[in-house]
Amino acid sequence: MINLDKKAFLFIISNTISLVLGFFLYLAVVFTSEENLAKLMFTYSIHLILGAILTFGSNLYLFNGLTQLKNYKFKLNFIQNNNFFVLKVIIISLIIVIVLSVLDLIIAPYRKNFNLSLWPLFLGSTLLALNKIIYFCFLGFKFYKKCYSIIILRPLILFLSVIFFIFKSDLSFEIFITVSFTLAEMFVLFISLNKLKKINFFKINFDKKNNLTSIKSSLKLFGDYIFAEIILKIDIFFSMIKFELKNISVYLISLVFIEGMLTFTIVFRNYFSSKYGKYIINNNFITYLDNFKKIAGLSFLITISLIVCSLLVLFILKIYLSFIDHTVLFYLLIMSISYLIYSIFGVSELIFLNSNNYLKQTYYFLTAFFVQLFCIISLIDKIGILSFPISISVMFLSMSLFIFFELIKIKKNKQNSIKII
Repeated sequence: MINLDKKAFLFIISNTISLVLGFFLYLAVVFTSEENLAKLMFTYSIHLILGAILTFGSNLYLFNGLTQLKNYKFKLNFIQNNNFFVLKVIIISLIIVIVLSVLDLIIAPYRKNFNLSLWPLFLGSTLLALNKIIYFCFLGFKFYKKCYSIIILRPLILFLSVIFFIFKSDLSFEIFITVSFTLAEMFVLFISLNKLKKINFFKINFDKKNNLTSIKSSLKLFGDYIFAEIILKIDIFFSMIKFELKNISVYLISLVFIEGMLTFTIVFRNYFSSKYGKYIINNNFITYLDNFKKIAGLSFLITISLIVCSLLVLFILKIYLSFIDHTVLFYLLIMSISYLIYSIFGVSELIFLNSNNYLKQTYYFLTAFFVQLFCIISLIDKIGILSFPISISVMFLSMSLFIFFELIKIKKNKQNSIKII
């Protein structure tokens, strides 16, 4: 029998609310113009990917360190010993944003479909990077109520600001969507301040030795977090350069539903990792595998229901949106079949992180990235937009296989440990 504690249930509820708000946001944008959906997805992709890059893996490093400490005082010491490291990350991030802003003003490769300089969005991504670091610190300290608030507040502010700009402003879509993302991050940072003071987040320890260790561990996770964010965004960057906006909107609608499903898998992944990941480092493989089966089963069942709901919603949208046709359903089905398999293994996606094998965690996401990239490059000139859902489908299968073989390895270790006993 699958038993989830109250905290896991509240994470599911808060992410469900976030997902619903995001869906209403997409609907509001689609009804203004089908081309605006592509602009929204493009903006969101840059915001998310750059935000991940600017963390330099520090969020996962801090999260993993905090989850391995049971004593609250030890956690406080851990944060204080790494504050100077976080400050360095923020300073380097600002320098990178300045450089990227200058390059954007000179080159502007996406100006064909996005009539605005990207540097204002880069500033919002810097705030996102800081908020990601903060969120994972709260998760490590088990400040779950604050995590629920952040999960809901970001899409709520984004939704309300976009609605306001749509009906109360004459600004271009590019301008108000960029402003909306930045406002959302500012609000998230504001509500986090009280807890940051509680954990002495602003108290800097200038111990160079501690920070050198932090930098090495963080950089090992750097590729992990970047490629984890990029894997569902590569196609958007390709499409914005190669195709007209009206031609890619249909595909992007199907992608929205896959991203929504991924939200729930990530919830189960983070919950499973934070609660049972410690059993990997302690070589308690039996407990780890037993709980993996339970959480993976629940993830599988929920994913089935989400796929069914997604198809029903698309059938309804076909009635009101003329540009939605059977092609959307076809794209969604291609990605859903492989995603259903991934929903089983994805809950154990941080298995390498939990065992402190940071480089292998990066190889995992790196493999997924290049599998998707290879499929797109190989197929895009032959079958066009259809190459995108196919590449995502193949990517999910490759990720599932990667985790499957690692679980088989763990099962063998479990059997060997039983023989020794």
